[in-house]
Amino acid sequence: MPEDLYTSYERILLQLSFFDPGIAISNERLVFRILVFVAFSGRPVAVAEAAEFAIIENSADKIQEEDRFDDPIAVLPFVGSLVSVQNQILTLSHKSVKDFLESPRARHVHYNSGSFWESRAFPTIQALLPTFISLKGA
Repeated sequence: MPEDLYTSYERILLQLSFFDPGIAISNERLVFRILVFVAFSGRPVAVAEAAEFAIIENSADKIQEEDRFDDPIAVLPFVGSLVSVQNQILTLSHKSVKDFLESPRARHVHYNSGSFWESRAFPTIQALLPTFISLKGA
């Protein structure tokens, strides 16, 4: 039994990194991008938007059809119980999830490729948001 809530969240993140539905995109990257987008977006995030944000590349001028999820709902297993969905809108399942993601503890969750957080949240949003907005309008 986990000793506290943050320990539970750490375990969930580590388990999510091993979820493998047979796609080529890194599970770690998908988990990270979806959580960052939902946690730090200034407005509600639709499931379909999170699915697109998770797969875009910084310099993309379009999203490759083969990279898209057949159904945007397919992103939900990547974020497990850390998010909730209601009326096709994603939210963090509890305020404590965002508190955890902003905490030093989240920075020490390690995947095979290194730390989960490493102050990458805001640079990721800053890098991908212009591409996401331009592709959304295309």
